[in-house]
Amino acid sequence: MAYTGSDQTDPVSDLRYQGYLQGLNEASGRIIPWQVESGGSNEGGRAAVERLFIKDTLPTAFFCYNDDVAVGVRQGLFLR
Repeated sequence: MAYTGSDQTDPVSDLRYQGYLQGLNEASGRIIPWQVESGGSNEGGRAAVERLFIKDTLPTAFFCYNDDVAVGVRQGLFLR
């Protein structure tokens, strides 16, 4: 599962990332966390997906910072 967050100076994104990590640990200690910066925007969500597609292994799910990022991630996945 990949977390697509805002930029690294956003304290809200940091708190959401910590919650994401806590949820992964409580669900299963075996899941490796991924973090991809998205800038908190629709276009950033699409760009995050593009950056992930250059890797050999892709996430099976996305935890998005906000609805705009989620829409961008969805669009990026459908373009593939």
